[in-house]
Amino acid sequence: MDAGQDAPQPRLGVEDMVGLGLFWATGAVIFLQFFTRYVLNDSFGWTEEIGRYLLIGMTFIGAAAAVRRHAHVNMTYFHTIVAAPVRRVMHALIDLISIVILGALTYFAIKLANAMGNQPMTSINMSMGIVYWAVAVGIGAMTVRTLVIARRNIRQRYSER
Repeated sequence: MDAGQDAPQPRLGVEDMVGLGLFWATGAVIFLQFFTRYVLNDSFGWTEEIGRYLLIGMTFIGAAAAVRRHAHVNMTYFHTIVAAPVRRVMHALIDLISIVILGALTYFAIKLANAMGNQPMTSINMSMGIVYWAVAVGIGAMTVRTLVIARRNIRQRYSER
């Protein structure tokens, strides 16, 4: 590839599109809060709460997009000082531990979302379960993406990492 050429851009996933939608919705709600508070001197009471909930959803859906792109921060020091066979074992253990932790988090997030399903939001008449389900979906998507990555790594025998 020539130095003047742009690097190929990765395909957008479902997480990217949902996260982008939540990003713009958050921006619109926060701008509405700013406009009504400082321009009209009469703010809507629901904008702060809904903006916070949209930010929560955006965070967890965005984390799933980061897993898909391998964009999460990780430690690479040990990878540089150990032999290749040990490095492959380390990668396999990291994948296994990640799947177990994310699977457990998904399970508990679903239980919590079910338990909070009847709780109303403070400022509008909607269920708090929506927020908890957004978290559960985000963590579930991280789990699925990690499983896909681990499967690919197993097929490649952890050779190209």
